[in-house]
Amino acid sequence: MAKVKLNTLVTDVRNRLGNVVFSKWKDTNYVREYTTYSRGSSERQIEVREAFALLVSIWRSMGQVMHSSWNNYAHDMNMTGFNAFIKANSSRVLSGEALELFKNYGEENLLSVNM
Repeated sequence: MAKVKLNTLVTDVRNRLGNVVFSKWKDTNYVREYTTYSRGSSERQIEVREAFALLVSIWRSMGQVMHSSWNNYAHDMNMTGFNAFIKANSSRVLSGEALELFKNYGEENLLSVNM
């Protein structure tokens, strides 16, 4: 992957051109080779894809306060709040554990619930 510096005439380039893909992540422009992949269909691959789809669905349904807690947590980790949420919860989904929906956002714990 190569980083790209743009000039004043061209400020943003994205998408595919032939076998080259132009993209941007966290204000960094980059170029990479276009590659195709074959979707494997082993039982484990299907399980992982379903877990990822579930986490994406949960993330999209979460409110701004929850997103802010993850974004704040991930700020200095060179990842987005979404990436941190997926990383923290993917193994939990696959093992049937409870999900971690919030990261500490500087607030005090007000209530503890025991079941």
